[in-house]
Amino acid sequence: MTEGNHSLTIKAWDNFNNSSEKTILFQVLTGGKFVLKNLYNYPNPFSAATSITLEHNRPDNDLDITINIFNIDGRIIRIIKTRVEPSGYTLPPVNWDGNDEGGRRVGKGMYPYTVTIVTGNSDMARATGRMIIL
Repeated sequence: MTEGNHSLTIKAWDNFNNSSEKTILFQVLTGGKFVLKNLYNYPNPFSAATSITLEHNRPDNDLDITINIFNIDGRIIRIIKTRVEPSGYTLPPVNWDGNDEGGRRVGKGMYPYTVTIVTGNSDMARATGRMIIL
């Protein structure tokens, strides 16, 4: 396929001639660049805990994940490190309980974060987001 954005539409019918149609949007990239997209945490805003996930284009690689969570002053309050084995194009959720490195509950407010992923082949990509604690 050519590089760029594409869509695929599938239409199916049942035995009573009722139809349903779904469209999938996808992007074809060439050059092999490691890409992260659709970073989000759910729920957001949250009060107890949140789960961070994203999409990537390295489904057959072990991934070393580092999540740095910052306070509004830009100081790192929590670093979460984990390693995941290949599991498709979506990162399994990484949970944050709203506590800092010392295990203390952080206050209400906005917390920027970065997700850095390094593959087994030493490819690296980074994405940033924001979360709100109520």
